[in-house]
Amino acid sequence: MATALAALGFSITNEANGDWRVGGKGSTEVRDVQIDVGNAGTVMRFLPPVAALVAGTFRFDGDARSYERPLGPVIAALRDLGAEINDDNRGSLPFTLVSNGTLRGGTVEIDASASSQFVSALLLVGASRAWNTCETYRRIFALAASHRNDHPNAAQVWRQSRSSGCG
Repeated sequence: MATALAALGFSITNEANGDWRVGGKGSTEVRDVQIDVGNAGTVMRFLPPVAALVAGTFRFDGDARSYERPLGPVIAALRDLGAEINDDNRGSLPFTLVSNGTLRGGTVEIDASASSQFVSALLLVGASRAWNTCETYRRIFALAASHRNDHPNAAQVWRQSRSSGCG
């Protein structure tokens, strides 16, 4: 993850206590980057939306098992937001993302039944844009609550929305 973030132009600092501090807004220079996710679900789901905010061409690949892991909803959502992705319509790795460094924003519906990371990945980039993130949090909380009161992310999303200034 750290290597991929650095390749996208973010600064990574190792703190004395062992924590990583990630800084910056990504590169302002056009990048041409190969990102090997191995079999890490977090990397394969969280980094494509972040890469879409950096100008360049990003080739995502991984090991053979990663090709079987669900990624289609993130790819579809990024396309809905204006990202150009070539995955030969597989909805999985490997794929290439070509970005001008922006996403247009807007409403996206995503099926997160296979992984809550699909939603989390989009929230990461949503919070970095001038989109109506408060409304996004409210909708996610309402959706989670309507499906299952014990949804594992419902309370976390609500806390995030309250701490970010949403009422």
